[in-house]
Amino acid sequence: MAATAEVVVDTLTTTLPARAKAYAGGTPVLPATVPAVTAGGRQVERPVTWAAAPAGAFAEVGVVELTGTADSGLGEVLPATARVQVTAAVDEGATSAPGTTASATFTEPGYSASGIVNGSTTDKAWSNWKSSGKNATDTLTVTLPADRDVTHVVTTFYRDGSTASWAKDLRVQALVGGAWKDVSASVAVSGDTSRAPVVDVPVDVRTSAVRVVMTARPDTHMVVSEVQVLAKAPGTSSDTALSGLTVDGEAVAGFDPATTSYQVQTEAGATLVVAAVAVDPYATVAVTQAGASPGTASVAVTAEDGTVSTTTVELVTQADLRVEPTVRAQCTGRTATLVVRAVNAGDTLVDVVVTTPLGTKTFRDVAPGKSASQTFSARAQTLAAGTVTVTATREDGATSTQQIGYQPATC
Repeated sequence: MAATAEVVVDTLTTTLPARAKAYAGGTPVLPATVPAVTAGGRQVERPVTWAAAPAGAFAEVGVVELTGTADSGLGEVLPATARVQVTAAVDEGATSAPGTTASATFTEPGYSASGIVNGSTTDKAWSNWKSSGKNATDTLTVTLPADRDVTHVVTTFYRDGSTASWAKDLRVQALVGGAWKDVSASVAVSGDTSRAPVVDVPVDVRTSAVRVVMTARPDTHMVVSEVQVLAKAPGTSSDTALSGLTVDGEAVAGFDPATTSYQVQTEAGATLVVAAVAVDPYATVAVTQAGASPGTASVAVTAEDGTVSTTTVELVTQADLRVEPTVRAQCTGRTATLVVRAVNAGDTLVDVVVTTPLGTKTFRDVAPGKSASQTFSARAQTLAAGTVTVTATREDGATSTQQIGYQPATC
């Protein structure tokens, strides 16, 4: 029997957002590929070309969205986006990056300058000991795999037996534009001979290589455990804000990232899906659905640093709760006032919220047959025509909202 094969062609239809990090004033490393989604729902990585970011795009803390185009594999392109988290800069050890190398103008046989970037601050890594004719100066050079915004160069010396085997002073230089330049003044090394000093020199330079130029103490060799190069890096965000909130695909009315509770009118028994998107691309969103309405959905946003915030969406049903409101504009002396009264003609307790242009009043647990009333003062002789909203809510979450107009008053 002849073999047969079925070939299924699944076309790429869209891409998913990519993400990247940067520190304020820095530049992100953007991904070379983005996830592309096929018509059948599969995901594949496709090469992407990013448009140039506007000047100063990463100058401030926040989230920046960049656009690009992804190769669809059929001679066409798909639109792509990347959301870049921009944080305040923090210092990180640049010498831990793969490809970092170290060298020295002279090294005692049996030791290696490579030890000064091995991450240990307690070993005897580099030495310039000689039996005679000790060097008056020596230089240690650390070369990074790429340019970095360097903030500190920290030199940790090592006490060699009873010898105070560290420099008298040192200065830091950086490779800038192909030439070595001083990026610090000469720094005196502590004269305390009881313990090996650690010399932290602040610098501010973008470079791929630094060197520590050391002047020896008279007729004394120098031993160094580690040269740490610290450079700016993106921090960890604590942002838990939402950028969008929907119920069954419809944006929630009045959405504001600073608001953490909402009410949405629904039909009784409806099962609606609440969805949310975080502002920060490194935050995660978990939604606990409400189930059938009435009910409350909970949206938990966990920031990159573990900070958690919760937003609730209460799905409420519109019901006839038999609350009978009346509104009257009148004069109290020479002052215009607005009198609102709501009678609970139903058979269960309700909460009543009265909202007017002159203020809001909430009444809790208004019993059947009882009323809630409030007089609002315009604090003026005139009151323009307007509308009062009376919202009643039953214990099971069912609500009733009524709007009542009133005439102007002049006193």
